[in-house]
Amino acid sequence: KLRKMFFSAVLHQEIAWFDANASTEFASRIAKASSAIQNGLGGKAGRILFYLGQFFAGTIIAYLKGARLAAVVTATVPFILWAGFLFGKSLELM
Repeated sequence: KLRKMFFSAVLHQEIAWFDANASTEFASRIAKASSAIQNGLGGKAGRILFYLGQFFAGTIIAYLKGARLAAVVTATVPFILWAGFLFGKSLELM
């Protein structure tokens, strides 16, 4: 679908665009663009969905097995997220 959208966008360019860009570059540009997007988002999106599903499934199972302990652990989640955020910011400053 992404390649079709890219091809459609190219077809709607001004005529001068085709003079400045060789037709042989077109196929390689499509391949490079789609590879870059797939490498950038492909694995990450899958991992994010996996980890979110794992988190929610674990939370549900924890509440079913022991609600009091799960409530205590859930109360610590904001602190853990805040610590992770601060750690990430400190790594950016290095």
